[in-house]
This record gives sequence, structure tokens and C-alpha cells, in this order.
Amino acid sequence: MTPKAWSVNGLAAELGLDRRTVAKRLASALPHSLAPDGSPRWRLNEAIRALFDVEDGRRARIDIDEARQRKIAAEARLAELELARQEGEVVAVEDVGIEVERRYSAVRARLMALPPKLAPMLCPEEPVVAQAMIEAAVIEALAELSEGGADDADP
Repeated sequence: MTPKAWSVNGLAAELGLDRRTVAKRLASALPHSLAPDGSPRWRLNEAIRALFDVEDGRRARIDIDEARQRKIAAEARLAELELARQEGEVVAVEDVGIEVERRYSAVRARLMALPPKLAPMLCPEEPVVAQAMIEAAVIEALAELSEGGADDADP
């Protein structure tokens, strides 16, 4: 039986691969022959070797070994990250956000409690006016902090 010469399209269809993938992988393999239209043709056994990196009937170990090494390295990084989390060296971003929000709420509540407490002490003659002025200053400061613009503000 005479071996058949396969085109890129024929190999792609027969092996269930994308035509561009087949063409790319076969670029380094010399074609067995040329079709009448000048397009290259490969014998199936040569194409299989080039497409799937097979030598002597066995899959080449280079890609598998490399994949194992990447997997081991990734597992090691995950284990280190988990250990750091358990030791309190790292925390989840979501947890930090929740804690920051909780603390900002407490600071806001304490600051908003200052105007009614301080106004009678600072201006006993007109505590309502003093309270309004202090309240406006606290609200302005809180607004700047929430916008992130307090870094450039004068003390």
C-alpha cells in the first residue's frame, strides 16, 4: 500500500485541529512532496511527529516535564501564600476593605459628635452658631477625605 500525502487542510480536518495550528507546527517539517498546484504534502507519520512532538512512537517528554515543573512551582507559590496568610503576613483585599470601611465609619461618627459637644464650651453666648460652624468644617474635612484630596490640603 502506498502512503498518502496529506495537505495542511486534510491533516487539520482529519486530526480535528485548526488549519493555522497545523500550518504553524508543520513549518519546521520538510514536506514529503508537492501537489500539482505547488502546495506541500506530508506523509501522515511525518506530520504526526511534527504536530505532536512524537519521537520513536512515544510522546516527547520535554513538554510534559516542563508542565510538571510549572505545576510544582505554582503549587509551591500557593503553599507559601497560604502559609503567609495563616501567619498573618498577608490578608485578603476584601477583608482590608471591610476593616477600613468599619474604621472610617467610627471616625466619621466621632467627628460628627464633636460640634454639639464643643460649641457650648467654645462659644457659650451663641452655641448654635458655633455648632453650625464646627459642623460645616467637619463635613468639609470629611468630604475632602472621601474624595482623596486631603493629601495636598493645608493643616
